[in-house]
Amino acid sequence: MSNQPIRDVCCRGFCFRDRRLEMPQRSPLLLLALAALLQGLSPQLAQSQANLPSTRDTLAPPLDNPLPIITPAPLPPEELEIQPGPTPAPTTAPTPAPTGTTPDSITVERFEVLGNSVLTEAQIEAVLAPFLNRPLSQVELIQAANALTNFYIEQGYVTSGVIVPEHDFENGVVKLQVIEGSLEEIEVLGTQRLRPDYVRDRLRPALTTPINRIQLLEALQLLRLDPLIASLTAELSNGTETGTSLLRVQVEEADSFSVDASLDNRRSPSVGSWQRRLQLQQLNLTGRGDRFNFGYGNSQGSNSIDVGYSYPLNGRNGSLGLNFSYTGSDIIEAPFDVLDINARSTVLELGYRQPLVQTLRREFALGVSLLHRRTQARFIEELDAPFPSPGADDEGRTIVNELRFSQDYNQRGDRSFLGLRSQFAAGLPILGATTQDEAPDATFLLWQGQAQYGRLLAPETLFLARSSVQLASRPLVPLAQFGLGGSSTVRGYRQDVLLGDGGWLASAEVRLPLLKAGQRQASQLQLVPFFDLGGVFNRGDRPEPDPSFIASTGLGLLFESGDRRFSGRVEYGLPLVEVSNEGESLQARGLHASFRYRLF
Repeated sequence: MSNQPIRDVCCRGFCFRDRRLEMPQRSPLLLLALAALLQGLSPQLAQSQANLPSTRDTLAPPLDNPLPIITPAPLPPEELEIQPGPTPAPTTAPTPAPTGTTPDSITVERFEVLGNSVLTEAQIEAVLAPFLNRPLSQVELIQAANALTNFYIEQGYVTSGVIVPEHDFENGVVKLQVIEGSLEEIEVLGTQRLRPDYVRDRLRPALTTPINRIQLLEALQLLRLDPLIASLTAELSNGTETGTSLLRVQVEEADSFSVDASLDNRRSPSVGSWQRRLQLQQLNLTGRGDRFNFGYGNSQGSNSIDVGYSYPLNGRNGSLGLNFSYTGSDIIEAPFDVLDINARSTVLELGYRQPLVQTLRREFALGVSLLHRRTQARFIEELDAPFPSPGADDEGRTIVNELRFSQDYNQRGDRSFLGLRSQFAAGLPILGATTQDEAPDATFLLWQGQAQYGRLLAPETLFLARSSVQLASRPLVPLAQFGLGGSSTVRGYRQDVLLGDGGWLASAEVRLPLLKAGQRQASQLQLVPFFDLGGVFNRGDRPEPDPSFIASTGLGLLFESGDRRFSGRVEYGLPLVEVSNEGESLQARGLHASFRYRLF
């Protein structure tokens, strides 16, 4: 064999020509196994905003992690109500002296309001209109100032007030001086690991001059939703100077460290569907609200690690994140295990996310990130040969550099929530990206959108609908394709049973209360009927998958313990469209399961 050129080398019934493998027949299951292998990266890489994990076990397209499910709930409780300090008291009236009036009264034709920066002229005129063009006593002048003070308070400016400075009354004009309350200091009490500046930075945007109680209360309630805060109370008191206030905030920190163990059958059967996973997370690594996570996953044919770190850059929760992921996989599914197919994949991501609108009800954020993804697949141990894959080079490598731009919108209410996400991705021909004369290769443009809507139909009955879509400009390499099948897309089918350059997904389920137990009946078991459907399509000359559409319906059981330490989900999906060569795994039989336990 050593005297033959490499194109004539044969092993196990396969031959090489020009360093590329020629196979007698391409099995759909083999291609599916290869796609899963080439995409077998950790799902945690794509988590920069926020902060919920992906259920896909293969490297997903740009929007690889689903939108988080936000359970509708009332706003934080009223114990966050701030206690305002006293407002400045009006002084006595001016020295009256206009001709034709008695010393005890003056006729005011116009009020000149000084120091106002928030009220409109129309608002001021409406408040002071009852005091114009009639004789006013000194007491009534003070009442006019008090009326304007009360209007400030009604608008939320609880530390602002109006006084009548002493001056000579001229030409029917009385001056009123507004003292708009400002903040002297924010005093943060009760913090342990968390630095006080973390709290101050998130409250300062709401503490403009004049201080507005409504804005401050919303900022406090928004801070209460922060995972680092268990509870807080606040009180406003007088500062050391007139018109200034001291804000005292009492904080109780939440536990920021957690270790979770999980078991699920969400991996592709090609590398072993049952995965064990250990996830460590510290939400406050250095006290600045910076987050660190480390995860290790293992299935029969794969091992993966992922490491991530994000640092808050400002008080509006803008953050810079760096993530790294590595996966090593071997095909173990018969009959292709004899080929010794293996792949090694790494992903490095640098991303920035900035909320532009952040209120109790709504959030709108923009994000930009750069990803470097490298995958290499080889097979037949004796030859250590590159395994052919669409878009790969002669060594079986696929290198993709993606620039992503994302937009997220979330809206929550007492009984409903809405989540929308849009993301554009461009494959850039830089940093050694794999390029070919013809598509597919590492240069592409695509867009993905996701939507999720939930509504409480009854106190413990949740309706949930979700959808996603992907559009591409040209044929894509496998790691950028849209996948359908598995517990996170169309249940009842094996993971990524369909792959295409573009695709769509629609799903709906209802979570019905079935059983409550434990202390205060906090543990609950829910019945989850569902219906999923979706389709894929290809660009260019690529043949369309057959079938290109799948659908399923089924039932699931969802359990969560009262202390939230344990949760489990078991679902059975009945396929409504037959797909050949799905194999004999539990996924192929329509059964999906996942279990999680919080160790710490």
